[in-house]
Amino acid sequence: NDATLVWNWKTNYWGEWQVASGQGQVDKISGWQEAGTNLSITATPSNGSYFVNWTGGIVSTNNPINLTMTQAYSVTANFGLNPNGITASGGPNGSIAPSGAVSVAYGANASFTITPNANYHVTNVIVDGTAIGPPNAYTFLNVTNAHTIAALFGVDQYTLSISSAYGAPVPSGLTTNNWNALVNASAGSPVANGASTQYVCSGWTGTGSLPASGTSNSVAFNITSDSTLAWLWKTNYILGVGVSGYGSVGVANGWYAAGTNVTITATASNGNHFAGWTGDVPAGSTNDNPLTLAMSQARSVTANFAADAGSVTVNLSPSQAVSAGAQWHLTSGPDTSW
Repeated sequence: NDATLVWNWKTNYWGEWQVASGQGQVDKISGWQEAGTNLSITATPSNGSYFVNWTGGIVSTNNPINLTMTQAYSVTANFGLNPNGITASGGPNGSIAPSGAVSVAYGANASFTITPNANYHVTNVIVDGTAIGPPNAYTFLNVTNAHTIAALFGVDQYTLSISSAYGAPVPSGLTTNNWNALVNASAGSPVANGASTQYVCSGWTGTGSLPASGTSNSVAFNITSDSTLAWLWKTNYILGVGVSGYGSVGVANGWYAAGTNVTITATASNGNHFAGWTGDVPAGSTNDNPLTLAMSQARSVTANFAADAGSVTVNLSPSQAVSAGAQWHLTSGPDTSW
């Protein structure tokens, strides 16, 4: 008998589900989908990434997306790298750049510059809780998680070297001082060496933050560079001058600088005369007046005086008395034994 054949058809649409940059995946495989089919497609980011949106046949930030296959679709899932936070801090007395909360793309490098203030220096850098020393720059490589970096600073320091042949200067030896610190330096003077010799500070020489020289036994300065201070000394010797008899000398007892010459004049009182020097007198100079002494040592000298000798003049008159045997006789005086 007669028959009919009717072919039935259905429509399929191509669904293309793509992933940008390989930073995630979708849960559907690209392929033919029957018209009218409802699909739910989920995008899952890889570690260190996050879902951004869908582009292509559908533009949406929804995840998952729901669609009905009424047409062919080509949809791309877009992902971004998670920003990683680095907390950077610096100071006081310096800075780190960038600073604060620094956002870094996943897998990227992050560099930091560390700058001390004038007259300060980097003392240490702490990265994720670990001290790494005092670099002036640091780079995090392939950042995939959070980090911290902190820069520490300290004031510059300078040495002061002090030398002194005598005494106990303050400060003494080698000292370390913060930049611009006030230094009050002094040398106690005089310094005794027994009873007859003393050392007297005559000044100082300096380098660095000090002037080249000075003439006092103290100096104050702000130290801003490595410096030296050398105390200078001179030697004094005691001179003692005494008198024996009746007379005076023109020099006072006291201290005299080594190497100087002291001239002493002895002056006899009325009816007396200078009779020489005794004590620490150079050979051949005991009768010098004035006497010149080179102060190459401590000295003690005495000026000696003696009374002048007296005289008597006797006139007998008349002159014939002498030839006649006349005599005279001293009845009082220093010598009446004749």
